[in-house]
Amino acid sequence: MGSVTEQMCATVLVGIAVGEERMGVAVRDAGRGLDAERWAPTDAPAAAAVLLADLLREHDVARDRIAGAGAALSGDAQRRAHDAADLSAALGLDVRGDRALHAAALGEWSEGAARGAQLGVLVRLDDRIGVAIVSDGRIFSGAHGGAGELGHVLVDPAGALCRCGNRGCLETYVSSGALCEQLLRSHGPLGIEQVLALAAAGDRGCRRVLHDAGRHVGRALAGLCNAIDPDVVVLGGTLAVAGDVLLEPVRTAIAQHTVPGAAMRVEVITSALGERAELLGALALAASPPPPAYAGATGAATTRRREG
Repeated sequence: MGSVTEQMCATVLVGIAVGEERMGVAVRDAGRGLDAERWAPTDAPAAAAVLLADLLREHDVARDRIAGAGAALSGDAQRRAHDAADLSAALGLDVRGDRALHAAALGEWSEGAARGAQLGVLVRLDDRIGVAIVSDGRIFSGAHGGAGELGHVLVDPAGALCRCGNRGCLETYVSSGALCEQLLRSHGPLGIEQVLALAAAGDRGCRRVLHDAGRHVGRALAGLCNAIDPDVVVLGGTLAVAGDVLLEPVRTAIAQHTVPGAAMRVEVITSALGERAELLGALALAASPPPPAYAGATGAATTRRREG
């Protein structure tokens, strides 16, 4: 640990967002009003080191002024831990990693559509469907880190088989792959970007599947709104680009299926930051203290149940 003077001067935060084919690195020094970022078409940890070095050199920032580093990472917990360790080694910093969805929610809460909310929900609508819940600036992860699996809320017990092994999960109706599959008979093979473009141009079939997806998502979110009473629900991910054709049925379904007054209290909007939400959220991770360990990881929860 450095001297007190060195610690007082360490005010620079570093954020890293690692995607499947793209990586971003951001540097922030609030005291100097510095916010800078760079992106590269790679996910290699060594590339993050190069991007960071370029940013520090370009903006005349000394490495010993870095106070913390956070990273938005994909994959399961084991892969995220591995990737965070690789980034720490490559950068020579202690990198705090978290799920990309969690980082995006922190980004929206700190600087985006959910800014100032006491309790906010970010819904990621993509190949997979999930939510992240931010309460007073902290992510709610559940007792074992598994909170937010909205994609596996039941829609129809006799529905299509889901990747989780159950049938009729929300994800089998509204993921980007599911929407493309629904259009296969009428439109032939399409990618989700084509579906969104055709919907924007007025294609009735593409608009219909997006509308139906919004209705399903809204019904699932209504249950969540009844349970936790959020200030704001933010729609993000690839499908959120569809705009009102998806957003309006989400709002309508929430209004229809929540308790009286709940729909009037929650604001339902689309992401203000897009893919930058993860990078800005990584900066928030760098600035925040680590969350408490999950009870399930230590056995404390089991002990409490036995004692009760």
